[in-house]
Amino acid sequence: MAEPILPLPRSSYTLYKPLSDGLYLVRRTGDGELLLARPLDVDGDDAETSHLCDLIRHGGALAAANLLNHENLVSIYDEMVELPAAAALPPSNPSHNSDSDDDSDSDRHAAPIQAVATQISQPSTSRPLRFLLWDYADQGTLQDVLDAYHPPNTPTPTAPRRGVIPESFIWHVSLSLLSALQYLHQGRRDVRVARPQTPEEADWDRTDLVIALGPDAAASGKLLRRFVRVRYAEEEEEEEKKGAVRDWWPVLHRDVSAKNVFLQRPRGTETYGAVKLGGFGRCFVVSGAVGGLKDVPMVAPEGWEEEVSVAGLRERLGRWKRDGLKMDRSERPYTQGSDLFAVGKLVYHMMFGTELPPAEECPGCECVHVRTEKMGYDLPSCPHDCVGDVDIQEIQKATEYSVPLRILAKALLLRNRDDTVYASQILDAAWSGYLSWVNRTADGRLYRDEYDDMWFRQQNKVRFDKRRREEEHGEPMQVDSITPSAVL
Repeated sequence: MAEPILPLPRSSYTLYKPLSDGLYLVRRTGDGELLLARPLDVDGDDAETSHLCDLIRHGGALAAANLLNHENLVSIYDEMVELPAAAALPPSNPSHNSDSDDDSDSDRHAAPIQAVATQISQPSTSRPLRFLLWDYADQGTLQDVLDAYHPPNTPTPTAPRRGVIPESFIWHVSLSLLSALQYLHQGRRDVRVARPQTPEEADWDRTDLVIALGPDAAASGKLLRRFVRVRYAEEEEEEEKKGAVRDWWPVLHRDVSAKNVFLQRPRGTETYGAVKLGGFGRCFVVSGAVGGLKDVPMVAPEGWEEEVSVAGLRERLGRWKRDGLKMDRSERPYTQGSDLFAVGKLVYHMMFGTELPPAEECPGCECVHVRTEKMGYDLPSCPHDCVGDVDIQEIQKATEYSVPLRILAKALLLRNRDDTVYASQILDAAWSGYLSWVNRTADGRLYRDEYDDMWFRQQNKVRFDKRRREEEHGEPMQVDSITPSAVL
């Protein structure tokens, strides 16, 4: 058996079934969780995995696994090294009746496993199969959701279809992506806590419920929260709250798009499952930023394979601030604001049912279709039969959505190539707006997020412990008096 390349905790897995594009599903035998597996030939020439293989050959496999260790990133779970496929096939059974009612796992999946093993073993039966196991997006991607509301290859509506996608889903995706970027850019990971309300907080919660659904709802008490959502960063040093944490090299994603936003099914009582950012093929590591971002700009080249020195990137950023659209497109800098703007484009698409036009010169007509304070609100209208112009100020007219969400969308769409605002600052502001929506609107009160599920599980555990102690010791206990905080 080949030596593992990742010193991760090892579990046992079974090959479940093949998917398209050379991907496979494996099942973790301990809990039945399905993970996405991709055969990895470190010495091969697969173009799609060439960057990862190059990283592994240079000893960076563990660094990559550690970097992609966040609840809102598609993460590497483990590595599975199997025997050569031809040797790993189950023995054939000539007497097996294909019409049998036996539906055991071995019979049901023998054909897919054999097909996978045969397919992969054809290039070289002497080499063992190596798989990296990733999060499995069992609910598809954000692109699938957008296509469901407006299928591709259909005429674009003359007016945007605003308000079609639920606001709860937009908040869920937005906060998840901002959390992922906060981690990539700054190395900051949030701790999430559901703790019991104080008497004063319970009064505030009742007041918020009256605002959202009226006095009758508050009187019934059914939608009272009884807990408080709390989030805070693991890093508490005051001097580092706005920049990167100590010993962190910022990473710019450079490909935040709907096809790279992966969705999972809910695991509990929450309305939606996890949202995970993937597609790391264009990521750029900002070297030299250990200890903070005071001296090194968080900037990358726009081009995929272009290599530019830190001094060159700093010069490009200065030219962009001075010259703006007069600067050659191929030399314009990509900043942390570019990632945030990409999130804003997705929020706009979900809110308005149509893609945002190009933020700068349109490839088709060279006009600028997006009006912002920086680009100018008085730009001439595009005379071509191209795409419609968008004034960022018009977002405030999307009354189908709450004011906090409209403020978030506008704030993100003003960040194109900006280097002055961090993801943590946008996330903090978005979190305040989200709390206002979730506590003071009817839809927010009916929505269930991970904190609701956390609280539900915690209360179940408390009740279970109460019953167990009563059975063992005959000591009746008050549930509310022992409610602990739940930490994610």
